[in-house]
Amino acid sequence: MASKCALVVVCLVTAALPASAQESRASIAGTITDPSGSVVGRAKLQLTNVDTGVSFESASNEVGQYRYLFLNPGRYKLTAEMAGFRAFVREAIQLHVSQAATIDIVLQVGSQTESITVGAEAPLLEAEKADRGLVINNRNVVELPLNIRNPIMLAALTPGIQATTVSLDLNPFSNSGISSWSVNGSMNKTTDFLLDGAPNNAVYNQENTIAYVPPIEAVQEFKVMTSTYDAQYGRSGGGTVNVSLKSGANSLHGSAYEFLKRTGLN
Repeated sequence: MASKCALVVVCLVTAALPASAQESRASIAGTITDPSGSVVGRAKLQLTNVDTGVSFESASNEVGQYRYLFLNPGRYKLTAEMAGFRAFVREAIQLHVSQAATIDIVLQVGSQTESITVGAEAPLLEAEKADRGLVINNRNVVELPLNIRNPIMLAALTPGIQATTVSLDLNPFSNSGISSWSVNGSMNKTTDFLLDGAPNNAVYNQENTIAYVPPIEAVQEFKVMTSTYDAQYGRSGGGTVNVSLKSGANSLHGSAYEFLKRTGLN
C-alpha cells in the first residue's frame, strides 16, 4: 500500500512540472536615474503597445530598476514620471522576436507637465543577451518574392546559413527540403525550429524536420539564431529558427491571393 501511495505522489509531482519551452517574446529593462546619476526609485512607468492600445503600468524599485517581460513583438511607447522631474517619453520602440532591449532613463529636473520625447532615431541597446543572427521582419516576409509562399525559405538571407538541398520538397506541406540547413558548417538537419516559443520539430524518415510551416499572412517575423545561444536554446546542433505569429491589432485588415504555377509561364 505504501509503495502505491509513493507512486501516486511521484506521478502528481511529475504532472505538475512545467513543460519546457523557449521564449519568443521580447522584454524591456533599464535603470532610472537623475542628472547626477543617482537612482530614482518608485518612478511611475507606462508601456503601451501602439498597434493594440494595451498599456502596462509599473514602477521602478528602490534602486531605480524596472523590467517588462513577455512582450509580443511590435511597436511600443514608454513613459516615465516622477514628482519634481519632467516626464520622459520614448516613442517608436520596435521590439523583435526574443529581443531583450535595455532602455536606461535619465529624468530631468522640472515640472511633470513638461516632457522630454526621444524618437525612433535613438539606438535600442541589447545588453542582456549575446545570441547572434538575423531578424526577418514582417515587411521582408510580406514583400520579398516567394514562389511557393513558404516564409522559412527567407532563412537563406542569414549570414552563415546554407541550404543543403536541391529545390525540391520546399512546399509548406512537404517539409523535408525546407528543413535542410547547415549553420556555420554544422551537420545537415540539426536545426531547431520554434513556433511562438514551442518546439516545432518532427521526425520524418528518421530525420529532424520542421513540423508546421505557417502561412505568410500568419507570420509576424522570425529570427534565425546562428551562434552564442542562451541556455534555453541549447538543444540545437545547428542554429535555431524562432518564428513569432501575429497577435492581432486594432486596425482592420485582410489579404487575398491566387496561386498559379504553370510551366508555360516560367
